[in-house]
Amino acid sequence: MLIQYYYSLRLNCILYQLIRFHGA
Repeated sequence: MLIQYYYSLRLNCILYQLIRFHGA
């Protein structure tokens, strides 16, 4: 499903930013 893929991509972006923020 396109919507599921879109939300998965957003979640990945958020998780990546959170990890980078905590790592900095």
